[in-house]
Amino acid sequence: MDFGIPEASERLRAELRGLLRSGPVAAELARLAGLPRGHEESELRPLYRLLGEAGVLAVAWPAEHGGRGGGPTDQLVLAEELVRHDVPLPLHSLTIQIVGAFLLAAGSDEQRRRLLPAMARGELLACVLFTEPDAGSDLTALATAAERLDGGGWAISGRKRFSMGASAADVGLCAARTDPAASPYQGIGLFLVPMGDPAVRVRRLDSLPDEAFHEVELDGVRVGDDALVGGPGDGWALIGRMLAGERNGLNYYARGLRWLEDARRRLGAAGEPPADSTLEGLGRHWARLEAGRWLAVRVLQALHEGAPDVTLSALAKWHCSEAAQRAAWWALETLGPAAALREDGAALEAALREAPGATLSAGASEVLLDALAGSGLEAFG
Repeated sequence: MDFGIPEASERLRAELRGLLRSGPVAAELARLAGLPRGHEESELRPLYRLLGEAGVLAVAWPAEHGGRGGGPTDQLVLAEELVRHDVPLPLHSLTIQIVGAFLLAAGSDEQRRRLLPAMARGELLACVLFTEPDAGSDLTALATAAERLDGGGWAISGRKRFSMGASAADVGLCAARTDPAASPYQGIGLFLVPMGDPAVRVRRLDSLPDEAFHEVELDGVRVGDDALVGGPGDGWALIGRMLAGERNGLNYYARGLRWLEDARRRLGAAGEPPADSTLEGLGRHWARLEAGRWLAVRVLQALHEGAPDVTLSALAKWHCSEAAQRAAWWALETLGPAAALREDGAALEAALREAPGATLSAGASEVLLDALAGSGLEAFG
């Protein structure tokens, strides 16, 4: 029994391990492991459908939307086991933890009814279309425009960049300017864009991590009023709520745990006891990740209670991404670069490519620290 993890969540862990280690899911994981690095994300669809059929994708969602009505520790256990069994996380994170959770909190009844059960079944995948070539992640400088049509609905045009999961996604949550005359913080809308529309073009960008980035061009893609989440000018406030969920730190913690567990396994198989300094380093990084684990759970608990905390989320994302990156560098320095090139070195090889981006994506560490300094950390007073 893991200290602090409820018995029900441990039962979920046992169920997940059985599911991931046998039957069609294990066969699908083996198939994916045999594909060349950088394979198309659409190759993940069969795996997500199998996980969706087993009812484990959206464990914390209400049953009416395809979930199990679980809590934050269920989400923690799910992330830990998916990463331990080399299930690629980004599409799950984007679909369930970010876009799906956002719709659960801010979407209309019709949007939740139409989209969430399909997401929970692994039949509908989602991505986020925020970052732009000239604006970066500064959403006050959005250039993508949503033009109101005379007969109702909207035409959206613009370019998005560094969008993950875009080549496999069925729907994209897109930030667009609905009123060019409004202030930078106003006149922003969030739209659900069909990624398969002919007016949406997706181009893969070169990148080191397994998870690809994309540039997405929207050439007057038409959507109905039912594609708008909230009101035409509600985007800025809604984005703040969504970021509180996206920056929960959970995935960064889970990846760091995977890398550190692999390093511990290798040290144990080395044939001689590790030096005291090595054990001290292992314990130090383990403690950092354990702190991140419970920071992430605290963020998830706040979201679960309908009280998202932007400051707490920024702290969790900063701590977990920094802890994961440091764990990766320590593992590679301790074991040597060749450890990532061995036949059984997949986890550390991935760490070598993925760790640099951990402190950049979903909020760079410098930006998060600036936000934390400005907040005065009142939530922890």
